[in-house]
Amino acid sequence: GDFNAADIGDKHRPGVIEQLTEHPLVNNSVIPQSEGGSESAEESYSSRFTAYWGARADYVLPSKQGLTVQGGGVFWPVKASPLYRLVKDRQSSSDHRLVWMDVVLNED
Repeated sequence: GDFNAADIGDKHRPGVIEQLTEHPLVNNSVIPQSEGGSESAEESYSSRFTAYWGARADYVLPSKQGLTVQGGGVFWPVKASPLYRLVKDRQSSSDHRLVWMDVVLNED
């Protein structure tokens, strides 16, 4: 969901998003990333940005119980991609990017 709570950088407010990301029942081991996020800013962690204003502000936080995370990502195409038109500005779609995660339901 869209929490507008960054986990790193100048927009991070300690103790806010950590209430979720560090909860014992939440699996935060896979942080979705994108090449477009990397391209958008110079910060070493910009690949994890989910908002055009430079923060990880949107999360998929699956349970540690009953699910295995196989991967994930942020839909943020690079500027050279034909799909970039879908995210090039707020009028195209949103100031936030779609965040997704592949999970498998455990049988146990």
